[in-house]
Amino acid sequence: MKGIGKKGASMVVAVALMAMLTAGLMSASAQMPLTIKGNVTYMNNGTRVPAGWTVNISDLTKGWSISTTTEDTPPVVDFNYKAEKPIDYEVSAGDIFEVYAEDPTGTFYGSTSHTITQSEIDAGLVRIDVEVYEDHTPPVIEFIPPTPENNTKITENYIIINVSVVDESDISTVILNWNGENETIFCGGLYIQSSVVNFYNWTKTNLSDGTYEYKVYANDTFGNMGVSETRVITVETEKTFNITLNQKWNLISLPLIPENTSIDEIFKNATGGDRVYAYSNGSFTSSEYYEGYGWYPKMEIIPDKGYWYYAVSAYNATITGKAAVENRTVPMSAGWNLVGYTSLRTRPVGEVINEPHGGDRIYAYIEGAFESSEYYEGYGWYPEMDMEPGRGYWYYTDTPFVWEYSP
Repeated sequence: MKGIGKKGASMVVAVALMAMLTAGLMSASAQMPLTIKGNVTYMNNGTRVPAGWTVNISDLTKGWSISTTTEDTPPVVDFNYKAEKPIDYEVSAGDIFEVYAEDPTGTFYGSTSHTITQSEIDAGLVRIDVEVYEDHTPPVIEFIPPTPENNTKITENYIIINVSVVDESDISTVILNWNGENETIFCGGLYIQSSVVNFYNWTKTNLSDGTYEYKVYANDTFGNMGVSETRVITVETEKTFNITLNQKWNLISLPLIPENTSIDEIFKNATGGDRVYAYSNGSFTSSEYYEGYGWYPKMEIIPDKGYWYYAVSAYNATITGKAAVENRTVPMSAGWNLVGYTSLRTRPVGEVINEPHGGDRIYAYIEGAFESSEYYEGYGWYPEMDMEPGRGYWYYTDTPFVWEYSP
């Protein structure tokens, strides 16, 4: 091998130096910091915020974040927050940065998004300014479908409650007030239009028949509270009840409220020769069942009224309808009244008859025999007697009154 001359030796040294310099520059480049800085100012007047505010910087694309604070800076310095991050945190052109600033009390806050460019990466400097503001506006809450409208009657034992919550800032809690009891409900999604709209939903299940009142409260992160309108719903689920009809005479009434009160629908499993008697204003009306035709003459079987039923053969009449949820109001005439008891609860007569008068009497007919009770002023009903679902009653009074009771 021939020796290397001075010129060749110089070239080798130059190549070696270039390789060392290039390696050093690459190493230095890998450690070069990316400086992120900017001003945090009030939206209304543009003045800088004081020192000590939290500034969170996130690369939403890569998933890393850092935190710093604002500083008191002289006017000649064009930033009051600054943070550095090495390039080996995989910052790339097109990454979306978010800078979020808030004061120590959480009263003011604001955020800005920024897409990183290659020139910013090359320069090692990104400038992102943030405006912050104070929120005094409460969230706006609106019910959205399929939430039932106000004063709706539903036949299911559940309801779905959906609300939209609109606010300039973030929502901290949303509370459903259901019949005076508070329950936290959760966000089902959001989108950003002119402001942030959050959708919250909740399902109330296993509801008993009755009336319910509800409204929704929402608090934002600034402590503002909004409240929705108040809505009322009534749950009336369909139920069934079997009235036992013994052979021959039965004194009955409807414990439920059927949708169809025609006698053909109520007693559709009757036997030829069965008869039903109603009593009103001192006289009876009746209907008889004819095989292959039905009941004649036609009659309505109405809640709150009592009926005599003569059955050729014993059977169970299955009644389908809604449970009564509102107070029942039954006019009582002087003399005899044939009344029904529209309830699914068995209760003492003294609990159901609200304004009896001395000498009032009530009669039930059970398995071929009458049972009765009389009201004595200053004492009450004697002997004790229960009012039962499915039974009808004769009621005698000298004084007309309105019998009102809760089912």
